[in-house]
Order: sequence, then structure tokens, then C-alpha cells
Amino acid sequence: MKPFYFLIVSLISISVLIIFLNNQISTYPINANGHTLYCELAITDTQRATGLKHRKSLYQNHGMLFVYKDSQPRTFIMQDCKFPIAIIFCDSAGKVVFMEEMRVNKPKEDIHYRCKKNAMYAIEANKKWFSNNNVKVGDYIKGLPFKVKNQ
Repeated sequence: MKPFYFLIVSLISISVLIIFLNNQISTYPINANGHTLYCELAITDTQRATGLKHRKSLYQNHGMLFVYKDSQPRTFIMQDCKFPIAIIFCDSAGKVVFMEEMRVNKPKEDIHYRCKKNAMYAIEANKKWFSNNNVKVGDYIKGLPFKVKNQ
């Protein structure tokens, strides 16, 4: 009887572990001025369009890295994000070319944030994360460039 209970408990434990691991969001670490930001990746059109919509918060030192195939001016829309965030735009070499603090929008209000310089990456983090870590336009983000296979 004991081996049977052990088998059942083992199977349940393995099932719970598999469910837990499948629900984990994989992150990619980047480094800005010696400070690590663990970024969820937004690589596909759907991931980039969804971004942080409908989120209530981000963990401390976590963000989202938006990766594009090419470098061009970018516009982001603050839409249905429930907390203020900061955004930086980086060129193909990982150099910060523009940064902005983004406020929470009112219902049915879409706020546009435009980077007029060519950007291949955008990184969103909690409000003031970049300024609190002395990230400035002209700085380079370690971990970029990020290469995507079969994008």
C-alpha cells in the first residue's frame, strides 16, 4: 500500500510542478548602469500589441522588452495599463535614444508616446526605474542587441 501512495503523491507533485513551470513567465535580463532589469519578451506582433495591457503591476526590477525586426521611429500607446510606467527606446546597438515617463490613462483615453529617432527596441519598467538608476539618453543597455530567430 505504501508504494501506491508514494506513486500517487509523486505524480501529483510532478503535475503541480509542470503546471507551475508552464505558468512562469520567462524573462531576459538586461543591464542598465549596473542595475539588472528582468524583461518579459514581446517579440511577436500580438505580444507587442498586448504589452502591459490589463496588468495591475510589475514586480520590482521587472519590465518588458519589445523587439522589432528593423530600426525606425516608434509610437507606443498607453492603453489599459493600470499603473504608471517608464519607457526607453534603443537603437540597433542598444543605445538609449529617447525616454519618457508614461502616466495612467483615463478610461477611453489613449496616450501616444512617440520616439522620433530610429529604435529597434523599447523597454518598459515601473515608473522612475530608469531615472532612479541614472539611465540617460546616450547610455548603452547591456544585453542588447537581442537577436530573434525566425521572427
